[in-house]
Amino acid sequence: MPVHFISKTQQSRYGRYNEDPSPEQLARYFYLDDRDWSIIRKLSSERNRLGFALQLVTVRFLGTFLSKPAEAPLAVVQHVAQ
Repeated sequence: MPVHFISKTQQSRYGRYNEDPSPEQLARYFYLDDRDWSIIRKLSSERNRLGFALQLVTVRFLGTFLSKPAEAPLAVVQHVAQ
């Protein structure tokens, strides 16, 4: 017998950015450390590097990867691109 422990609303919001992260959240979760950079630098193009970096910070923040990385909020993309 299945157990329903999250609501339909929670299911629909899971693994998505439901609003732009606050400046405090950007500082806490959306950073790249030396180990991250050592991996990112090995990727072939700027587009791949940015996409990989977005997935790294997203999994840190949401606890899961985005199924559609292009849906990351512009504030997150700009923060990571800097």
